[in-house]
Amino acid sequence: MLKIDKRSAVLALALGCVLTFAVGLRGWAYSEELQGGVASQMMRFHVRANSDSDFDQTLKILVRDGVLDHFRQPLEAASTLEETRNFIAKNLDEIEAFAAALVTKEAQGFNYPVAARLSTEFFPTRAYGGVRLPAGRYETLRIDIGGAVGENWWCVMFPPLCYVDVSVSEIPEQEKETLRYILTDEEYALVTGDIQVKFKVVEWWQTVRQETEMRFARN
Repeated sequence: MLKIDKRSAVLALALGCVLTFAVGLRGWAYSEELQGGVASQMMRFHVRANSDSDFDQTLKILVRDGVLDHFRQPLEAASTLEETRNFIAKNLDEIEAFAAALVTKEAQGFNYPVAARLSTEFFPTRAYGGVRLPAGRYETLRIDIGGAVGENWWCVMFPPLCYVDVSVSEIPEQEKETLRYILTDEEYALVTGDIQVKFKVVEWWQTVRQETEMRFARN
């Protein structure tokens, strides 16, 4: 019978752990680089409903549609993320007041506070008419209605994919050209589905990261 030296077995186990850690670290670094590159060129829009009741969900959609329609012209006119960010930062009080007025008008006596802010939020993977954005953290215009514990709604404010019909199979060529301009070739291939395996790697690592952070936050 073949006997394995105890020292050799320990060394082999240690080497295996090191290799596993190195592969994992490389995968994590790759995920952070690609997702971070995509996120650094985008602004998301996030509306959080008061609750999951039918009324509160309808109110959420009302605020979403109202804000997007009211500020449509400057948002669609923005040609860079910086222009979008500057417009939102400069007009954040107006955005909040406009959303609050919509809620006050439609809330039928409910006293729902409304808060708008720029923040960094975690988003799961989401498809927008043929473009998929990997899970991860993105700069965000966030509007909270009431307790803000209901089902969320989100879209991409820059590039202005909020105005793209998500039921279509492909986003307009103009928006694709914007994506091609602001992203690297690899990042563009990632979000348009040309490198599916790498997308899964990024998606998995970002989800693990989020779950780990939430676990630590609870402890």
